[in-house]
Amino acid sequence: GKGRQLAGIIAQQIGQGNLKHVWISVSNDLRFDAERDLNDVGAGQVTVLPMNKQDYKPLRLDRGVIFSTYASLISASKEKVKRKRIDQLVTWCGGEKFQGCIM
Repeated sequence: GKGRQLAGIIAQQIGQGNLKHVWISVSNDLRFDAERDLNDVGAGQVTVLPMNKQDYKPLRLDRGVIFSTYASLISASKEKVKRKRIDQLVTWCGGEKFQGCIM
């Protein structure tokens, strides 16, 4: 299916040295399907980090997949100085230098 194709692209990109990727979906539950698909294409060692379970500090993952829902992308912290998920994600990706996949 589509998830298996996306997992295959990520596995290929990791083989080429692009170690950070973003997987966006409609539901957090589909993260488990993404992990299964990565495992099925031989990339089971790839960490899949659910964005909704992270605080708003810099993401502590130097390689792998950030799994996010559309809703998470538009969320922000409830602090006085708002921190946005999308900014957190762009920072993790490395901004304009990002070479990974966004799917």
